Amino acid sequence: MIPTFLLKGQKQNIPIKYTIEINMTDNDKITFGTYKGTAMANLPASYLIYLWESKNATPEVMEYIKVNLDAIKIEIKLYGK
Repeated sequence: MIPTFLLKGQKQNIPIKYTIEINMTDNDKITFGTYKGTAMANLPASYLIYLWESKNATPEVMEYIKVNLDAIKIEIKLYGK
């Protein structure tokens, strides 16, 4: 079944395309690299910045970093990690 929606004033449903976002949480574990098996929240901020700058991560990890980038930078400023 193709999902549909009805626009205001429209008399017929219109099929839509959709994507499923897989959002990582702090509890999800990284599946590669030096810290394989470590929860995202427990990764060193410097490692997350390394992955971000090198673009050497899965799309899910890159999205997690993007969403949390401000907090990661603050952590580095406060704790130097």
